[in-house]
Amino acid sequence: IEQVLESLREAHLHNIVHRDIKPANIMVYEYLGDPNRVKLLDFGIVKGMNEASQLTTKGKRVGTVRYMSPEQIRGEELGPASDIYSVGLVLYELLTGRQAVLGDDIATLTQFHLRPEAIELPIRMQLPAGLREVAHRMLEKSVEKRFANGEDALRALRKVDWEFVVDDYHRSDAELVSLNDDSTLILTDAVDPENFDPEK
Repeated sequence: IEQVLESLREAHLHNIVHRDIKPANIMVYEYLGDPNRVKLLDFGIVKGMNEASQLTTKGKRVGTVRYMSPEQIRGEELGPASDIYSVGLVLYELLTGRQAVLGDDIATLTQFHLRPEAIELPIRMQLPAGLREVAHRMLEKSVEKRFANGEDALRALRKVDWEFVVDDYHRSDAELVSLNDDSTLILTDAVDPENFDPEK
């Protein structure tokens, strides 16, 4: 994902929006002995392409519906933040092993992206400190709340502490907490607020 964001950083600096970020457009290859080089493919997709259950066919909305941003589905003018939403969906798949939205029906896919509910990673996951927050900001439905471009997202990703893993997997239901929009801890009913230690 870091290498994808590096490619997008350069594109966005030149006012280029990819518009079709998806796993099929991310190629992993070997270069100078490094087997994990990543190349972002298909910049500037052709309008009017038709891929059943995947690509829109009208000029205003071109891209893969499953990975489209809400503003792209609405046919609005796109900026770099639209690519970041799509990268967030790819990151979701890398972390969970499944797509954020299942099915192939275009109506189902578009409704998923247009509804106001946030896309969130499962709570029971072992993730490097800060990675959950980066992923969730990439997946913000609101353009204003999302990373503005590849540079902003890349900067945040590079601040993730890959050595320190936050372990929510072994917590009981009573111990699990979530964050609301104001980043305030919400405790489950079974947790005693007076004795709660968020570091444990």
